[in-house]
Amino acid sequence: MKPGSKLPNELALAKMYGVSRIPIRQALAQLDQDGLIRREHGRGTFIAKDFQRPPVVKLTGITGWEVALGTKHHFLAEETVPASGQLAEFFELAPGATLTRFRRLRVVEGAPFCIINYMPNALAKRVNRTDLQANTMLDILVKKLRIPLGKMQQSIQAIAADTEIAGHLDIEVMRPVLLIENYTRDRRGRPMLYSQSFYRGNQSKYLVELQNGSGRKGMAAVR
Repeated sequence: MKPGSKLPNELALAKMYGVSRIPIRQALAQLDQDGLIRREHGRGTFIAKDFQRPPVVKLTGITGWEVALGTKHHFLAEETVPASGQLAEFFELAPGATLTRFRRLRVVEGAPFCIINYMPNALAKRVNRTDLQANTMLDILVKKLRIPLGKMQQSIQAIAADTEIAGHLDIEVMRPVLLIENYTRDRRGRPMLYSQSFYRGNQSKYLVELQNGSGRKGMAAVR
């Protein structure tokens, strides 16, 4: 069925799959929560018009899938903010110190995701604002500022969207989103960048390909 197509009613689906209406109702509720279908009172249930089968892209780096799919960047804001406990510890800052925060919106094949970068104020002054319109922050550090990067730590978790993130991603508040955090140091071990990337929960999926007995073989990202 194509995006925008109308689904059969619950009774018809139950007969089609040989089950009761209860699991059909539960499945539809989950699809609705994930944004894959939409329900219109008095009209029925339809496949979401913006739903597409996500492409699989082999990663060639941390942001390889973005480049492969094509990315549009939108600069939102630059601001000086207090370094919280977690950030102060990572950047090795004294109490009361500040950091520069960049907020940007990227659009990959029509799907928005929000990027928030934190970096030392002195380093932020070297960032060309024009470069923020067309490059990832990692590319700017490596290719523009010629900083050889070293260790990077990454974490992935699901969280509920707050008002700010929901507005950027055009979703309802408290909808599930995927948060990817990156802590980046240069080759000398100095903290360079902390990044938060927020993705719509119903448009993000990560697959890790493993090889028995030898650890990780490769990785693919599915959006």
